Amino acid sequence: MSSSDSGALMEQELVDFLTSHLAIHVAACTPQRHSTLVKAPGCRINAARTQITVLVPRYQSEALLRAVETTGKVAVVFCQPETHRTIQLKGTDAVIGEATDADRNMLGPYLKKLSERLAYYAVSEVYTHTLYGCDPNELVTITFTPDSAFRQTPGQHAGDKMKLGAPLP
Repeated sequence: MSSSDSGALMEQELVDFLTSHLAIHVAACTPQRHSTLVKAPGCRINAARTQITVLVPRYQSEALLRAVETTGKVAVVFCQPETHRTIQLKGTDAVIGEATDADRNMLGPYLKKLSERLAYYAVSEVYTHTLYGCDPNELVTITFTPDSAFRQTPGQHAGDKMKLGAPLP
């Protein structure tokens, strides 16, 4: 995926990776270039595989939501904790929305699977739930069309732009 791939179909391998209950961090920047970041307890991809929706807890995301609302820009990092395999996707058309019942129902399975992943590092399930959990009724959504993607797995290719259809890092 490159900067000219806005709205491009995401490969199924990428969709499978993004929705595999990873550690997800959402960042935005204010017009004054103040950055803000929050952990996201889940995401979904639309049926056309052109847009990503990340879930964020409203009470932890006030600054982030204001920045996204003002700029429309967002950067999201998806990291597989046990391998550090990481991808960053950016978009410039981000919009904030209300979480659906299906979104709220994803929270429990997300926390369970992420807890299993972090157990690799002896991180307790309680800690994972404290770090990533929230009241499901506090979830809001940020939906965007990825217009650029970057490898962020630590190593010599970290920061490299990804091309559509390229193997995942």
